[in-house]
Amino acid sequence: MARKTKIEKINSLEEQIKELEQKKKEMLELLYIDIGRYVVTEWNSNDDKELKTLIDHFKEEAIKIINENHSINMDSEEFSNEGQRTG
Repeated sequence: MARKTKIEKINSLEEQIKELEQKKKEMLELLYIDIGRYVVTEWNSNDDKELKTLIDHFKEEAIKIINENHSINMDSEEFSNEGQRTG
């Protein structure tokens, strides 16, 4: 098999990037659908206006909880990494 030229390698990488970006887009779409379905099911409502109102109402509290969880995860990850370095 003939070796690929540098430009062929670049083109191949660009194609792989495009395919990965498309896969990422599809996975995000599925995530949004799954989360939407979960909210509709758990909150027992099909009224989009009502659900948006609830989301808006709880938005600040949810962001605060998410940020706290991220902070806790970062702290425990940092602690874990420190233990590995000295252990």
